[in-house]
Amino acid sequence: VGCFVGHYDLQQDPNAKPGVGFVIGTRKLQTYLPVFKSNTQYYVSVKSIFFDETIASFECKMYDSEENIAAEAILNAYRPTDIESFKRENL
Repeated sequence: VGCFVGHYDLQQDPNAKPGVGFVIGTRKLQTYLPVFKSNTQYYVSVKSIFFDETIASFECKMYDSEENIAAEAILNAYRPTDIESFKRENL
């Protein structure tokens, strides 16, 4: 979500300070390992499947060091246009 917000904001204004984004949910979450071990490296791939100014959906996959898929999901993100207004109304 941080990459989504930062990339969008910098495309709009190269001098912009990146805004704030929120994960608003996941769909089709599937894990393929019984546990995720600490001190183990996992790798993530993300593909944008929908994007507009405030809402985005990403197809996300996580792999272990041997390139076996460990988990996958659709991640939904929200980027409020006015973070202060959003916080007053929702937090």
